[in-house]
Amino acid sequence: MSTDVARGKKLFELSAVPAKEILRNKASVCPPISAICEIFDNVFDNFDENGASSDLSISVVVRQQGTPPSISIAENSGGIPRDRLEPLVRLGVPSHSIKGAIGTWGEGFKVAAFALGSDVDVRTYHPGDQPISVHFAHGWLDSKEWSVPVYELSGDTIRQRSTEFVIRYLKRGIDWSEIMRDIAVIYGHKIRGYEQNGRRIRLEFDIDGQRALVKPRPLASVDALRNRYSFPPEFSPRIFNVDMDGEYGSVSIKFLVGLTARHSGESSGIYLYGNGRLFARALRSRAVGYGESGNSILRDHPSCWRIHCYVFIQAEDGRDVPWQAPLKDGISENHYLTPRIRHTLKEILSPYSRFAKVAKAAELVPYTMEWSEMPIEDRAETLFGKDCADGLERFRALPKAIKDFEPPVELESIKYDGVACERLLHDLEKHAKYSAALIRKRDEIGPSIEEDLLRALNPRAFPDNGTRPTDPRLSKSKIKSPLTRKLVLELRTSYLDRLKRLFHTDDDREAVIHAVRRVAKASRRKGRTAARESK
Repeated sequence: MSTDVARGKKLFELSAVPAKEILRNKASVCPPISAICEIFDNVFDNFDENGASSDLSISVVVRQQGTPPSISIAENSGGIPRDRLEPLVRLGVPSHSIKGAIGTWGEGFKVAAFALGSDVDVRTYHPGDQPISVHFAHGWLDSKEWSVPVYELSGDTIRQRSTEFVIRYLKRGIDWSEIMRDIAVIYGHKIRGYEQNGRRIRLEFDIDGQRALVKPRPLASVDALRNRYSFPPEFSPRIFNVDMDGEYGSVSIKFLVGLTARHSGESSGIYLYGNGRLFARALRSRAVGYGESGNSILRDHPSCWRIHCYVFIQAEDGRDVPWQAPLKDGISENHYLTPRIRHTLKEILSPYSRFAKVAKAAELVPYTMEWSEMPIEDRAETLFGKDCADGLERFRALPKAIKDFEPPVELESIKYDGVACERLLHDLEKHAKYSAALIRKRDEIGPSIEEDLLRALNPRAFPDNGTRPTDPRLSKSKIKSPLTRKLVLELRTSYLDRLKRLFHTDDDREAVIHAVRRVAKASRRKGRTAARESK
């Protein structure tokens, strides 16, 4: 059958120009922090692209009572070159091509600017170009006109190598204190990276005359981790490294895994960074390996609220980072890298999750920074309970490595795709199951065997390296972990899909485990019935 047809004369043409309704709708639901960050993203990318050797300064001036109310963001990232102006106007045109860029989509700036106000003026002075102003006038978003005028500026209006974003007729009230706190966290690691390379970044906010400097707050810095994490034996924080070829360039991923001493439903979960910029925090969803059933290794439940994991994705091309387009305000479940991240997280977090589900304060608090700062009476009470009459005496008899523990300044780092990592994860799974059995036995017997539990879980802390016999009730012959065997199962896709529908899960592994458990339960029931009938 031929696909060619005979065409007569052309009757008319249809316009393929996108409607501004799309832009208006996206701007109306864009949160203020996402809008501010989109502008900051472009500033940092422009700074890198221009190869600026001087320090970067970003000054945000807000006049909420002005006529009209306005926001001005002035920076010295190098100015916007003439050939980069078009992405400011056209939708879907990326404006940055440098490796490691974060401002990947040209759509984001327009959405961000009109989420804040209705009059947008971009003034810039790039070396070798004339100082200009790109002006989206008040009412431009409501008109059918897509062209945007560019005006010349006098040389004394703006400094060379600088850009100023002026947004007027603000659309909503903004909590600027919260914005500054979020900026410090979102760009904390990116700014720290600049500082380590000898460049200083100054962020200053002036809110109706009240000035404040924003200090970066990198959540996974060495100091932050030592203050937040617990470092129990075998389950201390670790870094797992992955190097791979992405669809657009090379990608390196660093998974930093650890446990906190206390549960936190607000801060626990997965934190995702793309090229140094935080784009998702405290995730506990299917996208990062969390399930909903009670049998899930990871789930949004107090038993898993000690887990904190920071995922740093460094990509040559920002399109290889699975952030939600266009504002990078979450993880995209449709991105090709998301399943790989989910699978890796489930593997490396599994032993930590098993241990966290049974660990008490006595197993975690003694391996924190706060431990050495606690009064000796509180430390004794943590280990032996408040009703233990000789708790203080027993505490003083413990090894110094336990009484005066201090977290290390370096973390173990291991390549994920390697034999050593496979062996480590296997050993951690075994140790997690053994530790869980020990802790349950201690909970059953009471704090009278706490020293023996410490010796069993942390033998290196004792002078005899843990070789002295412990309480017979904690011997390995008394502590039995369930026997397990690792299987590789191959199923038809149609069968697997039916299992997932039957057990209401999207996870292949969970669907198979549910099916095996149901068959095992039915087999046991059948065996009991047969035994009764034989009698």
